[in-house]
Amino acid sequence: MRYIVFPQDAVNNAGHVGGKAYNLARLSSHKIPVPPWFVLVPGAFLDSLKPAEKAAFESAENHTILKSAMSSFEADPRVIEELSEAVRQLCEAAGEAVAVRSSALDEDGLEHSFAGMLESDLLVTPENVVESVIRVWFSAFSEHVLAYRQENNINRIVPPAILVQRMVYPDIAGVAFSADPVALDRSTAVVSSVWGLGDTLVSGESDADAFYINSSGAVTREYIANKAIAKLVTNSNGSPRMLAVELPEKQANKPSLTHAQARLIAQLARQCESIFGQPQDIEFAIAAGKLYVLQSRPISTLTERAQPAGQFYTHLNHTLVLDDWHGETLPLTFSVVRRYYAGIYRQFVMSSKRLNDVPPGLLESLLSRLMVYLQGKVYVNQTAVNDVWSIVPEYAGLRQFLHGFFVPKTGKLNRQNLKDYLWILSKFFLIFMKLPSKFDLFLNNVNSILGEEQYEPETKKIPELVNDASEILHFFKYQWDAPALNDYLSGLLYKAINQILVSNEFENSGALLNDMMHYHVSTTSSEAAAALEKLAEMVARDEGLLKTLQNNYSAISEQKFPEFYAKLENYLERFSDRCAEDLKLESASLRMDPLPVIENIIILANVNIKADQTKKQPIDLNEKKQKSTRFLKEQLKINWMKKIIFFQLVRFVRKSIWCREEMRFGLTRLFGRLRIISNELGLRFEKSGLLEQKADIHYLYFDEIFEFIGGQSINNDLKKLVKKRILMFQEFRQQEELPDELSLKGMVPLANKVSVSTSKSTVGKNCIKGVCAANGVARGPVRFVNNIREHQLQAGDILIAKNSDPAFVAVFSLIAGALFEQGSPLAHTAIVARELNVPMIVSVKGLRDWVQEGEWVEINGEAGTVRKINPDLLDE
Repeated sequence: MRYIVFPQDAVNNAGHVGGKAYNLARLSSHKIPVPPWFVLVPGAFLDSLKPAEKAAFESAENHTILKSAMSSFEADPRVIEELSEAVRQLCEAAGEAVAVRSSALDEDGLEHSFAGMLESDLLVTPENVVESVIRVWFSAFSEHVLAYRQENNINRIVPPAILVQRMVYPDIAGVAFSADPVALDRSTAVVSSVWGLGDTLVSGESDADAFYINSSGAVTREYIANKAIAKLVTNSNGSPRMLAVELPEKQANKPSLTHAQARLIAQLARQCESIFGQPQDIEFAIAAGKLYVLQSRPISTLTERAQPAGQFYTHLNHTLVLDDWHGETLPLTFSVVRRYYAGIYRQFVMSSKRLNDVPPGLLESLLSRLMVYLQGKVYVNQTAVNDVWSIVPEYAGLRQFLHGFFVPKTGKLNRQNLKDYLWILSKFFLIFMKLPSKFDLFLNNVNSILGEEQYEPETKKIPELVNDASEILHFFKYQWDAPALNDYLSGLLYKAINQILVSNEFENSGALLNDMMHYHVSTTSSEAAAALEKLAEMVARDEGLLKTLQNNYSAISEQKFPEFYAKLENYLERFSDRCAEDLKLESASLRMDPLPVIENIIILANVNIKADQTKKQPIDLNEKKQKSTRFLKEQLKINWMKKIIFFQLVRFVRKSIWCREEMRFGLTRLFGRLRIISNELGLRFEKSGLLEQKADIHYLYFDEIFEFIGGQSINNDLKKLVKKRILMFQEFRQQEELPDELSLKGMVPLANKVSVSTSKSTVGKNCIKGVCAANGVARGPVRFVNNIREHQLQAGDILIAKNSDPAFVAVFSLIAGALFEQGSPLAHTAIVARELNVPMIVSVKGLRDWVQEGEWVEINGEAGTVRKINPDLLDE
């Protein structure tokens, strides 16, 4: 046969049968029990294409274009004939059903996995196999699969091979891991099982039993769940169908496997690991007393990280803190950061109704390990974060639940934790109703701590400074509920809403969502940018003022330039805590060093004088929001009740994002007060001879400072301690910078680096893609900026940086657009960019390797694309 490959030939045809089928062929060759199967090769699809369909398939990367071109697609008669004959050979009894699954040529490899993205059909009768095959083919060209390919730099669209396998009707089914994927323990296998088909386990419709088997084959622990629902196969009118059955309580609570069966399955999983040379995740089924392996694939989290018993892994991620604490961060700031993050996660756990089940001391132990400090770089300990989420599991699955609620065909509606989810949604609804009062209360608390009068640290005694700092640190620890829950909600619901838009196959769903996120009140950050523009306009009208600023800004006085002086003082007073890296205590605030503000005013003033065409025109954000809302009300494919809920969620996200920005400004002010206090303590220590200079205070932790002042410190030689740390940081700067993501084995200070996570590049020759953060189109030369304080930006430039530091907001009135290798549409910078009409794209992997300084690009914020252009060919 031309298009059919049977198991005995599949091992030698790996390039045509796909990863799933190739793995099954290897298992069969080692006598692993696998249900009979065959593969339909990708050539069957390609040979079925008519000329117009083939042209569209080879040239189009857009789902909508492909869908339109394939609307009349039919399988070639030769394909149908061979497929029908193969099915007849596979099925021993007339009408026996098969399973039809994808076996993508780049599936189940180490680099890419399309698990869950492509269609799989069970209980397919012979007469419906062709229809099912076409459906699986088409799922490989869906919008989310094309987006995944682009994200992972898989440029060539390849039709999948199709695996057709004789159905088994299991009494028991499940999954088994040859190594524990949660504890990352190679010595322990994990077997999870349910009654009937394993579909209830995968979809989360039923709890599952779990058995842990050590390397000696002993079941060391087990969890027997209440398996209330089982999916069984019945035969009605000669046609098998799946039926969800509610089990009697006695059977629901009975172990689905004996210990002997669990040990046998664990042994089979380990045998698969031996065949493939790496930890495996297998699907199994037991039918009429016989055990079958349905598929085997690598455990991606254990591919390079699985370890022998007695060791442990820590996965660290710097990208989660890039916007606020990127790169080198000094110890004083880190001592605040760890309190801040512990405070955030404490609020989640404290709000969980399951807190009473948490062992005493466990929570604080987990919170103390959330942040890691390596070579002066701040990391989030994702291993500890996952442990915290395990205490409040109802939060972790909420996004999937929301997607399943709105898009049940593409997102499984997990009813297992329905009560928990409804409880959270009701809690969130109450938060939404109370958000104005919570928001006001939070800002009132911030204002109460900071006071209304200007803070004068030089008038305070050292114990008073300590008390003021302690009050702020205590606020981070226990009074962070409003920002914590609001930030979580805005992020979770924003992603869930975007996922719903993607599922409805809207083009540029990110741009559509951004249009809807405008709130009717401007954020403080956008007001700061607008105030800077007005100062620049004032300077542009006064040549003498401009020359004075350019020659010696310190000569600006109230007597010579009273109006400008008053407005500048007002700006510095209101936004004095804003600066480059404003959440690092070692940064100089605008009050300490106003030069960056003056430089930006001069640049913007010159732009105003030249009446440069690159100056952005104001847009009606409210009109764009209303237009997007009207479009979605007409086009969103959900019923009227869900539409009401959907737009209520949008309304909540819109307001919570605005509140998020305002509370972020409150955080900036709190850090600003800590900066003032720490600088004053540094000055006092310098005058007392305790430190060489006041800036050395940033090499100490706050606890060390407090203990020294209170007489509890064992080390009273602060000079020696600081000198040692300065030398350490000098060594850090000479070493190769640690990656943004890495995994460590063993205790962190002594750990060996096991694996480094590197971002997949989306680089193309002339075009590159990222995530839409602010809509609009802009053209201009690119300028790389590593430090906003040293930027060389000119009017109309496209800013390029590694991450979306909030300090970049200061130049938004100057630039044409912004590109960041990392970032989020919910980042502070993105929110302000939308308000100020600055096109912005984030998460553009490989950006700085793709384009050179001065090259011209066009960025399309709606599509999230950047392409190189020739400025000489632009229209006048």
